[in-house]
Amino acid sequence: MVIIVSKAIHIPKLFPGKSQNIDQSLDEIHSDVDFDFILELFYRTSLKGLTLSRLNQLYFSYARIDSNHLFSGIIETPEYIAQFMVAEAINISEKRVDKLSWYDPCCGSGVFVNAIISETAERSEGNLCSYSQLPTIYASELSPQGIFITVCTLEVSLAKYGLNVGDYIATGKLKLYLGDSLYINPEAQLLTKEDNLSSDIVIGNPPYVRSTRLTKEYKMLLSRLYPSSYAGNADLYTYFIANAINSLNDSGFLCFISPANFFRSSAGRSIRQFVQNRSIVHTVIDLDELPIFPDADVHSAIYIIKESRSSKSKTKKYRYRHFEKREDLAELKRKKIAYCQRTFRRFSQDGWIFENPEEKILFDTFEERCIPLADLGFKIYSGVRSGYQKAFIYDPKKLDNIDPELISEWFKPSLGAKEIVKWLTLNTISKYLLFIPPRKTNIPLEIIDLLLPHKEKLLNRHEVGDKIKWHQLRPCTYYHLMGVPKIVFPDISSAARFSIDYTQKIILDGAFFIPTGDLSLLGILNSNIAWTYFKNYCSSIGNAKNKGRVRLKKVFLEKFPLPKNYFDKEEKRTHISELVEQIILKGETASLTQFLDNAVSEFYMQ
Repeated sequence: MVIIVSKAIHIPKLFPGKSQNIDQSLDEIHSDVDFDFILELFYRTSLKGLTLSRLNQLYFSYARIDSNHLFSGIIETPEYIAQFMVAEAINISEKRVDKLSWYDPCCGSGVFVNAIISETAERSEGNLCSYSQLPTIYASELSPQGIFITVCTLEVSLAKYGLNVGDYIATGKLKLYLGDSLYINPEAQLLTKEDNLSSDIVIGNPPYVRSTRLTKEYKMLLSRLYPSSYAGNADLYTYFIANAINSLNDSGFLCFISPANFFRSSAGRSIRQFVQNRSIVHTVIDLDELPIFPDADVHSAIYIIKESRSSKSKTKKYRYRHFEKREDLAELKRKKIAYCQRTFRRFSQDGWIFENPEEKILFDTFEERCIPLADLGFKIYSGVRSGYQKAFIYDPKKLDNIDPELISEWFKPSLGAKEIVKWLTLNTISKYLLFIPPRKTNIPLEIIDLLLPHKEKLLNRHEVGDKIKWHQLRPCTYYHLMGVPKIVFPDISSAARFSIDYTQKIILDGAFFIPTGDLSLLGILNSNIAWTYFKNYCSSIGNAKNKGRVRLKKVFLEKFPLPKNYFDKEEKRTHISELVEQIILKGETASLTQFLDNAVSEFYMQ
């Protein structure tokens, strides 16, 4: 639904008696109220005795009704995070505090606008006594309750200095917007719209809504409003990054806290390119999976991105900090961070790599001496997607009543991602794939009986064009490659789990394979060097550098660097292969692992 954004106008104080409490006012707010009505409610509402924490609590209690916060992506920002981000933004800015213009595109309960007021007062040494000392603040919110609570928050915050929200609005320095802020400053209107919102600092915590929860209609709208940053699988918060950059003055900057998965995910490719074209990264604070938010477990980050359309030097530095322990958060509360200086030459649309000095040496070597694995002729294949696993994948125990001869003919031993063990695939069978070859017609009744309970689901598969063939697997042209020795690995893993498979098992969805018996390649992929690469270049669930899981997708593995003269280094490859054979035979010991890592390091460095 298109929501019209309406500018705030000053409403005279017609209700000096403050006739009702805040709960009564919140009960009057429904989805299609306008801003004038919200201000009218505000002037009718008594705020006596209300604290900022109570206002924040009220907002999120309404947001949690019917789990609305899950679908709106509302995540509560702790006050100390907002205070830190505002203070950090002011420190970076070259303007006087009272001359700054701020924009919060998803103000929620007003935690950031309150932080702006309180930090401005602190920088005024507590002598905040006039509206001329206040900065310009723009704030937008989709939720009418959010706008109402934000107005109340501002009133309580300003009252400490003898000021009020109504007069602040009347000065023109405070403007509130009710509606979807992605309609403000969309890329599609930047060249034609005369009244674009423009600010020095865009700050906030954009909504965490997964792409799978966005409707097709809304995605079509986003593709029109943000064509350069649009991706069908991108989460909603990434469009707020584009919107923020569109809303910046020359040399302005955004300061956001959000999920960090756009740093390297394939879904974040478009927004990374957008950032690269329009701005420059100034600061990244990787918050890992620390418990920042009371109602969300997410790998998050605080980042500052400066508007800059000029060409950027490859040696330019940015500030970086990785928080690994809960105790590290004390630095945010003190508003004092011990940053490291890093180069952003590895920032591109392919991913943002936050390398440390040791990793820099390794990655420089990769660039100078290596080419992608795929360019050396190693192909990577996905596991079989059955289209409906319940119908085609079976535990051996569930086939006890099936004739062994039928099992031998119609079921293939299979290997799922969870069953992959490092180095050597076990010869035990934990899964069977019901394999009905194409054009097979004489199917035993026992097999049909297994499939009949799933017939409706199987018929609804989009790949089933011929309804007569409802019982067949999805087409796959490389079944024959699974019968040769192959290196297999899971899609998601917290450690290297590459394995050589001599069992001729069918590899299932969730895993990948490389049709080769090259043990030297297996040793390299299981080495510390390779895992360092994967942690930096692959997307992840959580922080891969701190107990997170790496997504070993085909697109990342194909780019894995191998020495250009890989096949010419026969002696070194043979040495690595022999070490792998010893590990398979004796097990992975600390000494053998160290020998292997040393051999792989020499393979790359010499």
